[in-house]
Amino acid sequence: MHDESRSETDPHASWERVRGAGIAGTRSFAWGLLLLITALTVAACAGSWSNQVIEEVTQAEQRYAELEGAGDVEAQFDLMADDYVYIDVSGKRIGKEELMARRAGDERRSSELELSDLEVLPIAPDAALTRGRWDSRSLYYGGLPRVSASRYMALWRKRDGRWLLVADQTTPIAERSTVVRERVGLAAERLAALAGRYRLETPEPLEVELEATADALALAIPGHLDEPLAFFPSAPDRFFSVERPWELEFGSDGEEIVLATWGEPTRGRRVRP
Repeated sequence: MHDESRSETDPHASWERVRGAGIAGTRSFAWGLLLLITALTVAACAGSWSNQVIEEVTQAEQRYAELEGAGDVEAQFDLMADDYVYIDVSGKRIGKEELMARRAGDERRSSELELSDLEVLPIAPDAALTRGRWDSRSLYYGGLPRVSASRYMALWRKRDGRWLLVADQTTPIAERSTVVRERVGLAAERLAALAGRYRLETPEPLEVELEATADALALAIPGHLDEPLAFFPSAPDRFFSVERPWELEFGSDGEEIVLATWGEPTRGRRVRP
């Protein structure tokens, strides 16, 4: 058959190959330059908005901490989005309304509060993650001590020109040890003997009521903690809560009591059966 294609030694064919390679190289260079310019532009824009996000969210975090220290719960909740979700130290998922009810009930007031190690991680012009550390000392439920140190991570979103807290999770800072508490069974008579009203040695007089149930003691603080908190026995004179880091210990005579909240002991004495 007759081959009509040009020979590899044809000078015209060689020139066309050279010219084609040159055009392709020029196009590749142009595309590369365009991508580089685009990347630099995006980086410059991102740097501009990210710096603004860091500044604004830092101010929002500091404002939230100030309100926590002042005990201004209403203003604090105004910084939360309606769809806010909090994961507490026990792993419970709590919405804004439920958290508002909890804080209104526990009457927490911080006497010492420190926010440290704050980092703001911009995600977008209207979103940022924050992480840091809280150290606080406060009183709640009428005067019970609450001392905590924790690390947290939170999500902020900018909506209608305002930065609002959307999600928050807290992890307590603790020694790397696990205390295993095992429930033991106590006779109904023993539980009944420990029930009664006790007056605690808090800054303001505070009384707690203990009621015997089938397998535990239910603790209530009239006027402060009306929904009883169950304490299960780990020994004849020691009890623990699975809902909060609280513990109860009774004296040998059954008349004295030590209520530890977040590891802080408060002594008390029975005032009536």
